[in-house]
Amino acid sequence: MAVPIELRDSFEFGSPVELFTTRVPPGSLTGDRNYYVVASDGLRFLIVNLVDEGNKQPITFVANWAADLKP
Repeated sequence: MAVPIELRDSFEFGSPVELFTTRVPPGSLTGDRNYYVVASDGLRFLIVNLVDEGNKQPITFVANWAADLKP
């Protein structure tokens, strides 16, 4: 959320606005672990986000791959 502010003779603030939608893991808002990090410049966020289960791609692990290289 973000709130627009104006500094005039007094401190004035507007209505909160949603910046983006996330899908953080269940229970993450009450746990000890942070599921986001704010960049030092304050312009970016890195967020642990759930992905759709239907889009999983298999992972292929190749051991001893160098033995298959032919000179």
